[in-house]
Amino acid sequence: MGTSQSSKGAPGNVPLVPPWADDDGKKKPNQPDDSNTGNNNKEPSPSKDLQIAPSGRFRGARTNINSFAKNGDKEKLRRGVGQYIKTGYGGAKTAAKRLNRTINTAGVLYDFLSSISTGQTSTGEPFQDIDANALVGKDEDEIADAIINAVRPIDGDLDSEASQNSIKEAFSELLEKEDNTDLLNLTDDQRLFVIEKFIANDVFARFNLDMGKSILNNAPTNVAASRLKEAKDYIRESVYTKFREKITKDRTSPSSIRNLIQDVLTEAFEIFESYAQ
Repeated sequence: MGTSQSSKGAPGNVPLVPPWADDDGKKKPNQPDDSNTGNNNKEPSPSKDLQIAPSGRFRGARTNINSFAKNGDKEKLRRGVGQYIKTGYGGAKTAAKRLNRTINTAGVLYDFLSSISTGQTSTGEPFQDIDANALVGKDEDEIADAIINAVRPIDGDLDSEASQNSIKEAFSELLEKEDNTDLLNLTDDQRLFVIEKFIANDVFARFNLDMGKSILNNAPTNVAASRLKEAKDYIRESVYTKFREKITKDRTSPSSIRNLIQDVLTEAFEIFESYAQ
């Protein structure tokens, strides 16, 4: 897996929800983006039908996040995250749309883990690129990397790299929690554990790409890492809470998991947004 990076901050005058956010995760060339890949010159103007991000959209969030970084005020953290959702991404529903790739990736990951555990792996994309039988006997890292590269291949932007790391961390958390886990034969509860951790990790990963530098640059050196971890714990626990509230056995089929996660993210973001002032 690649190392996670921080962006230079999403600019204004780009779509709050890029056109590729609604596709299958394969970014089309020359589309406006907010992921700061360094390849955004000569982009076409955003469509007039798209909701365009205002200039300075993270200013209020950064003011509060910087204050949290300096003195550890958790109220400032809540306000900063709330403004990040409300103003930075146009509210809970728009923010959830922006993370549609996270939702789609979670659906593909759940589908794959379900299929491979029952020996009924699909032959379609992305599963045709992975031979489950060839993975038998491999170590956990090799199996995890093969699954991740098939489910969420690197496509040239920071989102895909962050999502790969989010899945990797979810697998690591499962393996730490339950020794001798077979990633090729997960139980229902184990699959849901991975999905829960992945989506929470990926929500934080997006926040970290946009706001992580603000925390690290403003916190005293000796507590910078712990401040970032506080932000991560706050964001992840909020997503976990909603996931556990909404999870039911009749909503965990490969066809329904995406709707479940859409609801989880929207409702978690609504809670964040309620703290914005």
